[in-house]
Amino acid sequence: MPSVIKNHYQWVVDMYVCICNAVTDREIKKAVKQGVNTFDQVRDQLGVASCCGQCESHAREVINEARTAKPVFAGIPLIPVSMPHMA
Repeated sequence: MPSVIKNHYQWVVDMYVCICNAVTDREIKKAVKQGVNTFDQVRDQLGVASCCGQCESHAREVINEARTAKPVFAGIPLIPVSMPHMA
């Protein structure tokens, strides 16, 4: 069953990519963010697709998504505010 974490703005659901080794998409994305750049490196570090191999294509998709993801500002969202002109 996926783990559910409540952050400040939304519910975040971790989805298992590799059932055999209980590897989630969040773990894969974290590894990529920390510099693990290839599928082979992710497999070596996390064990994804090292058992039955059924998850390899999805793991590769998650890795590619993580590589191309734009950084998200983790603080308070900034909202542009118009200031009246002072005379």
